Amino acid sequence: MSEPQRWLIGWREWIDLPQWNLFRVRAKIDTGARTSTLGVQHCQIETDPQGQRQARVVLALYRRQPQRLAEVTVPILRLTRVRNSSGRTEERPVVEVLLQLGPICYWVPMTLANRSAMLCPVLLGRQALQGRFVVDVTQRSALKRPRLIQSEIDPLSLRGGEGNSNAR
Repeated sequence: MSEPQRWLIGWREWIDLPQWNLFRVRAKIDTGARTSTLGVQHCQIETDPQGQRQARVVLALYRRQPQRLAEVTVPILRLTRVRNSSGRTEERPVVEVLLQLGPICYWVPMTLANRSAMLCPVLLGRQALQGRFVVDVTQRSALKRPRLIQSEIDPLSLRGGEGNSNAR
């Protein structure tokens, strides 16, 4: 049995979040981080009528277009303790996000945090990259990504939340 193909990526790449119709989002590839993080402007944790926790989040993923916001509601998988970039431990919700990086579209568990002070609103850690990608730190945006055709995604597989992410 042959090993699956591993794609070469740079230290920063463009990703798509097709479940929310968000495209060309800047992501930093961080092999020093175990988990991945989705930058949110605001996060409110709620309980749905069935007793499941969910996060209502406002995403501001486009630094040059701060008015371009998306509001989505996504189920919370769990809460986890993470050491942030300042070295402090904090508790964050973990959600599952459909992510496309290059030709690969897959589900990634991500913590939610305010990354407004960072250049990249998304951070992809080792768990999201393992077995799929090899990082070349000398390159930025090594992938030439084909546009995902919406019909290639099984609508029943879009299990990670709902919401209209059109700019407000």
